[in-house]
Amino acid sequence: MLEVQLLGSSADGRHATLAAVFGWSYDLLDADARSLLAQLSVFAGDFDLAAAEAVGEAADVAGTVADLVDRSLVQRLEAPGRARYQLLETVRAFAAEKLAASGAADGTIERFVDFHAELAARIGAGLTGPDEQEWAAVLERALANLDAAHQHALRREDVDAAVRLASSLYLAVYHRLRADIGAWAESTLPLARRARHPGRVEVATVVAVNRLHAGELDAVEALLVDLPDDPAARHAHEVLGDLHIYRGHLDASIDRFRAAQRLAQRAGDHFTVLHATMSEAMALGYQGELAAALSLLARVRSGANAAGLGLVAAWCDFCEAELIADTDPQRALELVDHTAAVADRAGWRMLAGVVRLTASSLRARTADPSDAIPGFDALIRHWAHHGDDTHQWTTLRNLVDLFIRLQAYPPAARLLGAVSVAPRPTFGAEEQRLAAARDTVLHHLGAEGQALIAAGARDDLATAVEQALASLAELRSA
Repeated sequence: MLEVQLLGSSADGRHATLAAVFGWSYDLLDADARSLLAQLSVFAGDFDLAAAEAVGEAADVAGTVADLVDRSLVQRLEAPGRARYQLLETVRAFAAEKLAASGAADGTIERFVDFHAELAARIGAGLTGPDEQEWAAVLERALANLDAAHQHALRREDVDAAVRLASSLYLAVYHRLRADIGAWAESTLPLARRARHPGRVEVATVVAVNRLHAGELDAVEALLVDLPDDPAARHAHEVLGDLHIYRGHLDASIDRFRAAQRLAQRAGDHFTVLHATMSEAMALGYQGELAAALSLLARVRSGANAAGLGLVAAWCDFCEAELIADTDPQRALELVDHTAAVADRAGWRMLAGVVRLTASSLRARTADPSDAIPGFDALIRHWAHHGDDTHQWTTLRNLVDLFIRLQAYPPAARLLGAVSVAPRPTFGAEEQRLAAARDTVLHHLGAEGQALIAAGARDDLATAVEQALASLAELRSA
């Protein structure tokens, strides 16, 4: 209750109350403890002793932190692994005022930013290795402090630190759909470009991933032009490869994935070599070169398993399922159901979504279509929650097949209109299925079908999603 009252008071009243509540405890501290408490106020979240030692200047940081815990000015958290600590918000506000008055704020913030820029780089490297899950947990624990460090770096125009923080976590933005982390790159890119910082291509790549997921395909290409022949551009080529797959430009996609592999080889980045090769295999399969694609996937999976790269191996399983879906749907369903469970446990949100897209689409076309209703409902909500409009449109296209099989022709017609004007074009087998669905709808509905298609063409994505979820609810109840 005391903390709620303090947080709700006016600035002047809050200052006086904080001084009254904590002043007596603060006055009992020695100089090192006072200084360290003030310095610890820069942490926006919890922290461990290594972080405290990097930021604080006490002669014995561990001993001083223990003393502050005994005095209830720092909380020791019960957590697995190494001990972690935090300041209650009221203590943090009091300590921040002391830090500002001490004249030591600039140095403390600089050390805080430097430590977390280095931590971001270590996390980014860890996400490419066999201990990916452990580093993902480190990221989640450190996220509030990493965010605070990035904000400090921007305010101080510390370009190097801002760029490292914004670009190091590319894989979290790509595979875990962390648009919030991607937003750091959005705010950093203008600063990096003004300074002509060598890391500006990597920052632009993270921005491009966010835009790719958001369905802003033209913006992706505009961000990644005149790429240098440098390993720093390897992920940019991967993103452009994905973009070309979405547009159906498969030759261009393969060229980009091969460029990513070449630059990753120069960087000694084994993860990206394998990941980009897996993506090349997907594009080859979409081109109809199924045998070559499956052979390439087998080599990538073998290399990924040998290196302990579970993320790449799981993507290989998805790719195989996607490529054999029409020829061996039962095997494909086994692969995607297994991969979905793996992705859920690991927190790979992108993979968890696309494997369920394949699973739902397969069930809609080849199994009891009513079994696909819950999967589509959950998948639409998944993409909406994570802001991935690109895969949302693909999901809605595949939902048309389900509506046709369930003889739900009016919602199929309305959805056909919506997906016909979506920013991501369709191609290949998907395009053929949509054309067949249109013929079926018009055969059964005639002029009414034409009117519904025209109405759907005026729907934006939010409206199409709302209509789709409502139709799925009606079908489920029926």
